[in-house]
Amino acid sequence: EINKRRRDRYTPDKGLTGKLREYGLDRAGFDRMMEKQGGACAICGTRDPVRRLHIDHDHSCCPERFRSCGKCIRGLLCSNCNNGLGRFMDDARRLKRAAAYLGQHIAKARGES
Repeated sequence: EINKRRRDRYTPDKGLTGKLREYGLDRAGFDRMMEKQGGACAICGTRDPVRRLHIDHDHSCCPERFRSCGKCIRGLLCSNCNNGLGRFMDDARRLKRAAAYLGQHIAKARGES
């Protein structure tokens, strides 16, 4: 019963309000970013009307672990791209090596090696 009441009261915007505060953004700023990106992930271009895009920021910028200064926000990402960057620790060299590795194995599977 308690969970049912919580589900009935929940809206995606309620979760967004806390995230905006965490990243030092207001709703108008978030909406401008969404519009600038055409409502799509900045990396893969995925548009998912059900799931909201995640706010991506430079983790090396802000001294506080769970807050952003608001100046280091890079864009809005889908869940997969956001998690991917996190797993690669925002390291472009690792991402390039992973892309090369994947490219080699795709070529090999196609018999192009």
